[in-house]
Amino acid sequence: MSPFKTRAALAVISLLGTAQATHADDAKRLPPQGSVQGVWVWEPVYIENLAEQDRMIAFLKKSGFNRILLQLPWAKGSMATGSPVLDLQPRLAQLLDKAAANGIAVEALDGSPTMGRKSEWQVTAKGVAALLAFNQKRPAGAKFVGLHWDIEPYVSPSWKTPERTDVMIEYLQCLADTKKTLAAADPSMLLSVDIPMWYDVANEPGNSCVVTFNGVTKSLDQHTLDVCDYVGIMSYRRIATGTNSTVEQVTNELNYAEKIGKRICPAIETVPLEETPQITFNGQPPAALLKHKAAIIDALKDRPGFQGVLIHCYPNIRNLLEGTTGAP
Repeated sequence: MSPFKTRAALAVISLLGTAQATHADDAKRLPPQGSVQGVWVWEPVYIENLAEQDRMIAFLKKSGFNRILLQLPWAKGSMATGSPVLDLQPRLAQLLDKAAANGIAVEALDGSPTMGRKSEWQVTAKGVAALLAFNQKRPAGAKFVGLHWDIEPYVSPSWKTPERTDVMIEYLQCLADTKKTLAAADPSMLLSVDIPMWYDVANEPGNSCVVTFNGVTKSLDQHTLDVCDYVGIMSYRRIATGTNSTVEQVTNELNYAEKIGKRICPAIETVPLEETPQITFNGQPPAALLKHKAAIIDALKDRPGFQGVLIHCYPNIRNLLEGTTGAP
């Protein structure tokens, strides 16, 4: 049995025979359609340094961002020992307070290529428990509003081996168990994940993302949407609409999300990419990125499955829009 189902923290919670939340129930907890303007934040300096906290919140508010995907600060070595400890909790609380005061929601961000594997389920579950324990102490309105995972299992060594099917099934089971844990501890808390834009089209022998999970066979993006509240799609392009564009890359996922009452967020890249510089706005004029983002929103604003736009990542977007260099 999965450790998510046997955690001591859940032993005192009565599920009262309640089935997993329906897609319609999930949709009720999502932000308004098209409203999310989010940014990934990875480095702990934006938690531990109060001046950087203030600078980030001021920039995000001025630039129209209303959601932070914030990498959780784990105490050094605690993950490796199998007992994750959430670090910088006083500073984390201060940042959440500041974000709430400025109308910015915060999702807890975490991820590694192998954290969905069965061998890591137990430590992953302990990390979720540590997050929930912290969140339960927070005042209403200044909590993490969700858990956002950037797992990317296709980066793990096992992906390009016959183990790929196991990798996908274990990943999906990890998501499903985590969703149940969140629903039991805090029904308002969202579960979202990042996915690449190609899960829906990888279906060739030896390179397929079609998998059978819980007796149902479909593509990995559809299985993921079935479990999660929404997905962020790494649809990195500098063309907003048309052939090989950001909007085209998310069309299949958007159609499926609308079919089941879920949402998707296209994403824009701003970090330097030596091998694929053509898909990032790094080094481009600020106006080019803003025009691209506006064109995505205009194309999708009437689609019920459109959650909003995510940008990867702070401080690169700050440097690009402010015409500065260096991070932080």
